[in-house]
Amino acid sequence: MIIQNDYGFKELKHKTLKEYFSTIKDIQERNRTILLAIEDGYTQTEIGRCLKISFAMVSKIFRGV
Repeated sequence: MIIQNDYGFKELKHKTLKEYFSTIKDIQERNRTILLAIEDGYTQTEIGRCLKISFAMVSKIFRGV
């Protein structure tokens, strides 16, 4: 799937962020899914916007803090 990122470039993504997070049931699953989305090339800012959390929170999850 081609998606335009914050910088105007188009990248190939396996899923949209909505697809990643549409079936999340708990925080542990959300955190695992955040890591999958980052591996797929989404930025911490994009993920934070989708989940309505700060990119700093996404960063903490990514770092395992």
